[in-house]
Amino acid sequence: MTDTEKDQILKTYLQAAEPLLDRIAVLDGKALDFRPAIADAWTIREHLAHFFHADMFCYTRVGIAIAQPGTTLFAWDEALWNSNIESSFMDIKALVAGTRTVRGYTAALARSVPTSGWDTAVAVHPKRGPMKIADLLAIYTGHAAFHMEYLNRNLAAMK
Repeated sequence: MTDTEKDQILKTYLQAAEPLLDRIAVLDGKALDFRPAIADAWTIREHLAHFFHADMFCYTRVGIAIAQPGTTLFAWDEALWNSNIESSFMDIKALVAGTRTVRGYTAALARSVPTSGWDTAVAVHPKRGPMKIADLLAIYTGHAAFHMEYLNRNLAAMK
């Protein structure tokens, strides 16, 4: 990996969430808390709470890869987090700002590692196996587009 590739990965990771966060930030309570009549559907507020939780896990996973290379990561159960952690009290503006902050810290943490260290900073995902910093960031880069589809689905179902 080159410094240019590293910079591009970080830039893409940081920018990936912006369309989702921008779109959610302007929604009203009705749209945020609407639950489509689909089995196991989440509200947009629940999707954003999950997205925030996931980004906190990303920060932790990158940190583990750096500080404790070779450590097996904790596999979190997204569905249990969504069903057992109430999100209705979560302020959307705070979640949006918090997500941006966590992403910024994650990128800064990853940026602090010399490019040559991106190959040795590895954590072991229980299902995916060994993952380098770039691998971890790739998961969370694509995560935003995944949730944008659900946001669009929920908004379309409201009509």
